[in-house]
Amino acid sequence: MEKFKLEASGIELSSIIMGGSSPRGDFFKSADSRRNFETVLSTALEGGVSTFDCAEAYGDGIAEKIVGKVVSRIRDDVVLSSKVSYQNTSAKGIRKSLEASLRNLGTSYIDLYYLHYPNNEVPLEESIGTLMELKEEGKIRAIGLSNFSLSQMETALCIGEIDVLQQCYSLLWRTYAEKYLFPFCVDHNVRIVAYGPLASGLLTGKFSNDYKFGKDDQRARVGSDGLLLYLPEWWDRTTSTVEKLKPFVKTYGVSLTQLAINWVLNRPDVDGVIIGARTAAQVVENIASESLQISEKDKQEIDKISKALTDVLPEYLNYYLKMVGTNPDI
Repeated sequence: MEKFKLEASGIELSSIIMGGSSPRGDFFKSADSRRNFETVLSTALEGGVSTFDCAEAYGDGIAEKIVGKVVSRIRDDVVLSSKVSYQNTSAKGIRKSLEASLRNLGTSYIDLYYLHYPNNEVPLEESIGTLMELKEEGKIRAIGLSNFSLSQMETALCIGEIDVLQQCYSLLWRTYAEKYLFPFCVDHNVRIVAYGPLASGLLTGKFSNDYKFGKDDQRARVGSDGLLLYLPEWWDRTTSTVEKLKPFVKTYGVSLTQLAINWVLNRPDVDGVIIGARTAAQVVENIASESLQISEKDKQEIDKISKALTDVLPEYLNYYLKMVGTNPDI
């Protein structure tokens, strides 16, 4: 598996990164789910994944504990990243959250530590300054930002050294990132890690336009608290776009999931992509995306289908609407 390096720290991350989030609120509640997640992580390791992405918010620390358990014997051979929640981005909050994440992961340091979301009530000078201190103390090795707007990135780079931006990006959501964030990051040597390559499941191809989500699923939310691509006013158009991509699945004998992940992996400015999986088989399938070879003609056609949707979507930072305070028009 290919890797990319953070120049300031020398950390090498695998191009495919195993994530620990889930749209289902009850994902980590049962013992079976937790055991299954262990199997998923172990399968990723066996498949060459060396980087694992967590957050204190994922299962209220449960995801971190499971990741820590799986990699405990090979800690120094893997890269661990985690994120502090937006409500904890004060100096005191970051330090408290980091100590909890270190305990959960069973490690003395975290390779890459992110601000999960910006918090407009806490000065970035305080948040970034605290992360710089933690880096000097050896508790973290590199600093990342997640879900930050261009203006916030510009401010952050004036305060401290930022190694990675983690940003929502897929065939169904790309405009803000490509127009504003990616050029800035390339110019300032900030590596780009994409999350949501399947647009919260839309690019698995399993959702028809009459699909009904369970009430505990975040994709079921409507109105200004919902996920834009899943809102009724965009649902028919997004599902129609997915249908237009399916002929390429037949052409290459792959799944739509593999096609979507491969597209993100091969974008010129993207260094790594975070994948999720509920089963070991899905992990194997997702990892195989890296080796898929698409013809230039088909790449252009896929891009055309994608942009027919993304060019008319609202130009927000991401599709999580009010979950993120950096969508200025919400």
